[in-house]
Amino acid sequence: MSKTTHTFELVYPFYTSIDGSKYFVIFIDDFSRVTLVYLLKAKHDIFDCFNYFYFLVINQFSAHIKII
Repeated sequence: MSKTTHTFELVYPFYTSIDGSKYFVIFIDDFSRVTLVYLLKAKHDIFDCFNYFYFLVINQFSAHIKII
């Protein structure tokens, strides 16, 4: 059951390592179930990836990620 009423109001990040050398992060929108997957070379790249995702949501979807 969704807790939101608009797209990108609540996003679930999920990240893990595969074989200890390759990483990815998944952003899932709670309202629309839009799922975006980003591949990362290192764990420290997640902040840059989130910034890219954040501005993508603003520019492409005219939405804002709600900070709880």
